Amino acid sequence: MLATLVYYALYCRTKLVNLSGQVRRSITDVRAIKSIDGTGVYSLFMRYLLIRTMDYMIKKMCNLRKMIDVKTKKIEITKDCGGIDRAAIINTEGLSDAIEKVDKNGVSEIVLPSIILTKCELHVPQQKEICLKEYLTKYNDNDKQYDNTLGSILQFNNIFCPIDLSVIKMTYMEKGRRKNVEFPLETVYNVHVQDLLKI
Repeated sequence: MLATLVYYALYCRTKLVNLSGQVRRSITDVRAIKSIDGTGVYSLFMRYLLIRTMDYMIKKMCNLRKMIDVKTKKIEITKDCGGIDRAAIINTEGLSDAIEKVDKNGVSEIVLPSIILTKCELHVPQQKEICLKEYLTKYNDNDKQYDNTLGSILQFNNIFCPIDLSVIKMTYMEKGRRKNVEFPLETVYNVHVQDLLKI
C-alpha cells in the first residue's frame, strides 16, 4: 500500500514537472539571462519574461483592434468643446483611421465670424422648411480639415430631399447691413460649410 502511494506521488510529481516545463517552453525556451556590470552579475530573466509578455499582449491587442475596426468611407465624430457640440465628417478607410485623424487635427476652435448668420433654411417643395443654422454651427470647420460639406451634413442628420428642387434661403448681417440670399441646393450640395457664405 505504501509503495503504491509513493509510486503515484512520484508519478504525479513527474507529470507536474513535465507540464510546468512544457508551459515554460511554450512561453519561452530561454532558461537564463544574465547581465554584467561593474559590481557583479545579475539575472534579467524576470524582466525578459515581462517584456515577452507585454509584446505578446500588444500583438493580441493589435489583432483585436483589427477585428473590431469598421471599414467605411465617411465617419462623423462629435466632440464636446466646452458645452458646445462640434462635429467633423471624415473621409476615411475605417474607424481607427478616423480616430487618428481627429486626435492629430482636433476640431476647429470657435472663431467670431465677420458675418453673422441670422437665418439659414432649407426649403423643400410641399414640406415644412428645415432650419440649418444649428448644423452650420455644429459642423463649423475654419481650417477645412474635414469633409463638412452641406451634402454630408444632410446625410448624417437624415435630412433627405430632392436636390434639384430644394432651395437654401439665408439671411445674414455683414458690415451692419442685412442681406438675403437664395440659391438652389444642387449648386451648394458639395460646398464646404465655411464657403457657404462666400457664394
